[in-house]
Formats: sequence, C-alpha cells, structure tokens
Amino acid sequence: MKIEWNKVTRFSATLALILFAALPFFGFWLGRTYGSAKQYERDMLIELQRVSLEPYPTATKVIDYVPTAPETGATVVDGSCWTNSIAAPFRADAWRCTVGNDIQDPCFEIKGDVKTLLCIKDPASPASSLALTLTKPLPKPGKISAPGSAADGAWLIELKGGIMCSPFTGTLPFSDKGDVATYGCSDKRLIFGINADKKIWTAKVGTLSSDPKIFPPQMTSSSTAPVAAVWK
Repeated sequence: MKIEWNKVTRFSATLALILFAALPFFGFWLGRTYGSAKQYERDMLIELQRVSLEPYPTATKVIDYVPTAPETGATVVDGSCWTNSIAAPFRADAWRCTVGNDIQDPCFEIKGDVKTLLCIKDPASPASSLALTLTKPLPKPGKISAPGSAADGAWLIELKGGIMCSPFTGTLPFSDKGDVATYGCSDKRLIFGINADKKIWTAKVGTLSSDPKIFPPQMTSSSTAPVAAVWK
C-alpha cells in the first residue's frame, strides 16, 4: 500500500486519534518516572552532604557516663549478673549479666537503687535500654585495674557522622596481618585501634573479607576516622 503523506486517510486519522488520546498518559508516566528518579538523586545528595558537611569536631568529647533511673515505659526484665563488665572493665559499677539466654554487657548500677541495673547500648536512645531487676544480689566485685591509656575503657564510641561502635566482649576479629578489631560499628566497619594523642582522637577503621575460604580474613578496606565522642 502506497502511503500518501500529504493526504488525510482513514489510517492517518485513526493514528492521530490514538496518539492524541495516549499522549497525556505518556506525559504523565514520563513525568512521574523522571520526578521519582530526580527525587532519589536529591535524597542521596542530601544524605551525602549531611555526612560530609557535618561540623568537624574540634575535640573528642570524653563523657563520664552516669546512669539514671530508667525512663517511664522502659522495658523491664529479670536477670542476674555474675562478673564485672568486659565492655566497661575499668568501672566497678558495670556488670556482665544474663537475661534468659541473652548476655547484657554493660549493665550499670543506679545510685540509690540496689535492685535495678540499667543495661544500655546508646545513651541518646532510651529505647535501647533495659531496666534489669536483679533476681539475686550482685557478686563480690573483682579487682578493677586502672586504664593503661586515655583511649582505654570506652564502652561506646561515636565516629564522625553519627556512627556508633560498641566493644567486642567475646572473640576478637583479626586479619591475616595481625590487626585485631576491638569494636564493631553500626555501618559494619570495625575499629582496629584508637589514637588519643591529640584533641581529636582518631580510629583506624576497616572491613575484613567475608570469604569463608580465606582464614585469617584479609583486610578489604582501611582508613582513619575522627572520633566525635566516647562514653566511659
């Protein structure tokens, strides 16, 4: 069939009607798709800017944590403690406790309350805390030694960007080069050492290979991160 481009035919008229009807829907779909993609890009850019432009700490905050009574509505559990804390080994008021089959460490004594301990993972997040009601008296505390350096004894570390890191209280991960990790962080990185020689402390952070065929695992990334705050 010969198509005459300058002549209106039934075919061209039908095609024009179809395009005329479909064009608004196509434009709407294209706008939604493009808008979603651009919104995703904007959200990612905002998040990157938030982390990168967060004020650089002028000095690492060293916080001597003082436990207070659990807030109203806090989760209350029964448990007992059998030894001093491994996470906070230089505090006589910190304990390693059991709640059912779970281990809670550190759990802190609350001044004026001999029946309740506060097991806490993040002071800025009360929802992460447990009010532990003792089912039996605390044991006699072991000998508490003094920390060997300023960096010792932190039971919680915050890196720049709000990354929270807690100490390992069991087997410590290590690399094939002998690097030993002492903290695990909320972004899946590990801390392999802390330098507290300057006002702004720094942490050597990295990741280890997860390949089960390689043991000891290799260090797959390594960098230095400023420490915003530590809780002792």
